Amino acid sequence: MARLQCQDMAQICPFRGGFATGSLKRTPNAQIMTELLIGRQPIFNRSLDVIGYELFYRTPQSPNRAVIMDGDKATMEVLFNSFSMIGFENLVGQGIGFINVTENFIKGKYPIPFPPEKLALEVLETVKITPQLVEALGRLWSQGYVIVLDDVVDIARVLPLLHVAKIIKLDLPQINPEDLPGMIEYLRQLDVKLVAEKVETMAEFEMCHKLGFDLFQGYFLYKPNVVRAQGIDTSKAVIIHAMSVINNPMVTFAQLEDYISRDVTVSYKLLRVVNSAYYGNSITIRTIGQAVSMIGLERLRGWLTLLLITSSQNKPHELTVTAITRAKFCELLALARKVDPQHSGIYFVVGLFSVLNAFMDMSLEKAIQGLPLSNEIVEALLFHKGAPGEILKTVIAYERGELNKSMELNIAPEAVVGAYVETLKWVNTQMKVINEVLFNMKSGQTPL
Repeated sequence: MARLQCQDMAQICPFRGGFATGSLKRTPNAQIMTELLIGRQPIFNRSLDVIGYELFYRTPQSPNRAVIMDGDKATMEVLFNSFSMIGFENLVGQGIGFINVTENFIKGKYPIPFPPEKLALEVLETVKITPQLVEALGRLWSQGYVIVLDDVVDIARVLPLLHVAKIIKLDLPQINPEDLPGMIEYLRQLDVKLVAEKVETMAEFEMCHKLGFDLFQGYFLYKPNVVRAQGIDTSKAVIIHAMSVINNPMVTFAQLEDYISRDVTVSYKLLRVVNSAYYGNSITIRTIGQAVSMIGLERLRGWLTLLLITSSQNKPHELTVTAITRAKFCELLALARKVDPQHSGIYFVVGLFSVLNAFMDMSLEKAIQGLPLSNEIVEALLFHKGAPGEILKTVIAYERGELNKSMELNIAPEAVVGAYVETLKWVNTQMKVINEVLFNMKSGQTPL
């Protein structure tokens, strides 16, 4: 069997004048990492056990208080960062997450693409109560979301909403203490939980406990703290194209997997969503298609919408190209090794996530923590074990110009070269599509 020499392969030797530079480290001007902040404050029951947390919008510029210029954007970022990046279960544990939602979210202009089992939607006191709002809240209530009335000081104002409310927060500083017993007596006729909000002193806590409040929240019990995490920017082009495809009634999970897999950051964030407590910690993912089918088309559509709106990157980064090149090459080498085509997606995932450490500026072991990856994929990524690990190891060697390493896979040299040429063609096609979408975005011709 003839040996391949790198100098004989100058035209197709990977990462030498091709898509990437040979280094997986980010370039000095690349803005990949972003700091994510979420404020949270516990809510206690009468025994002072934590039943959940209210989650607040925070920014690196204002970590200790909310400076909100756009309420819709604040809600988007709290929802998206809680589920897709930080992890909802990391924020609320076994409790409930309370999130302020604006009128546009209530009425459906923006999606809430996350399951309702542990999500409480707080209706702000600034929201105008109209028949349309009442109807929209009824729909959310029928879907299983817990509806919370926030900062209530006047029962008469919220009367139209009492039939859908499960929890009512009374704003203590704004209510005359003499009025509290009558308000509580009236609300006790309803099937609701009452929260004493903004409890600032021991005397207030004792008073509210004696009056029969079910839940308590305030600085006296616990001040809001800030949870910080690192996020990665996302290619808008990939998201837009995936959204255009998902709206086709004939779309298949395989097609969605193809588009979502074009960007490692989109794939990563999808897995973070699937790994939320709602889907069970025992679930392990072997392919992106499995994650797509698990989250479902409707929630995937809403999730992509939020991802698009909160995305800040306006072009694919070279690391994305490196990721999809490595992913496709791993997949094709697996097929050349006679792996069952139904299992080739595992090899694609291994190649795709093998550069996640470069995206997130941390070790690969830390980067994949919290993702619902199977042991087979984890061992391939971290230790190059198993068949996927062997192929990944070979692909990495191939990137470095060590072409003879492919001999260890017992694949004919011409088959390796053919797989790499096919990989380059596939990546070129993907990049052409993405760049066309980016061009259309700039000219206002998005497919949305």
